[in-house]
Amino acid sequence: MTNKFKRLLAIPLFLLLALQLSACATPSGDGFHDPMEKMNRKTHSLNKKLDKALLRPAGNAYGAVIGDVGDEIINNFSSNMSEPSTIVNQILQGRLIRATKSTIRFAVNSTVGMAGITNAAEDFGMERDESDFGETLHVWGVGEGAYVELPFYGGSTTRDTVGILVDFVTDPMDQVIPSKYKPHTTAVKLVELAGDRDEYSEVIDGVLYATEDSYASQRLYYLQNRRFFLSGGEISDADLENPYDVE
Repeated sequence: MTNKFKRLLAIPLFLLLALQLSACATPSGDGFHDPMEKMNRKTHSLNKKLDKALLRPAGNAYGAVIGDVGDEIINNFSSNMSEPSTIVNQILQGRLIRATKSTIRFAVNSTVGMAGITNAAEDFGMERDESDFGETLHVWGVGEGAYVELPFYGGSTTRDTVGILVDFVTDPMDQVIPSKYKPHTTAVKLVELAGDRDEYSEVIDGVLYATEDSYASQRLYYLQNRRFFLSGGEISDADLENPYDVE
């Protein structure tokens, strides 16, 4: 049995896990559910140490070495690599018009844009429409579930954690890229991670190092932004005013 087939067999288990976890751990009202806070805080402490020792220095180095042109090329290439996964999720969500637009965008950037090195599709008015399996589960009616802090990753929910796993095992590009080139694509993603740390350094430093309780601040920041994204840019006043108010 090949590794790819084993990955596909794991998907139903991930979906069952998502349903079970969201059913028994759903936020009340506009608040949140954090039954694993004690463990989450330990993971947060580890992530904070890793950020201070590795990610923040890497981000600073990226900002000093990689210019605007290099940063744009890296982001364009990485975004194009993730486009097929977005297309699959848009199809699963029943958003066929959006999936068609994303497919055309991928075709343009992969050809005219030289494998995504340039964002040629944007010149034709085709903006990126990002999606993931966490959003697919949301569209299917799966609840948010409990807040989770993932090692080496950061804020998430039980629903989004399952989404991350499914996106990883079903990534279309992973199925077509020859094995000898995969280390190169992985390297690009790691470099992009350093670039993101540099680009959002002010926000990340503010959350992690300029607040009295960085764990609570990160939980607030993640949940607000994720809910905003999943609602299509709309969020209730209650979410924005006081997401910790669990009735």
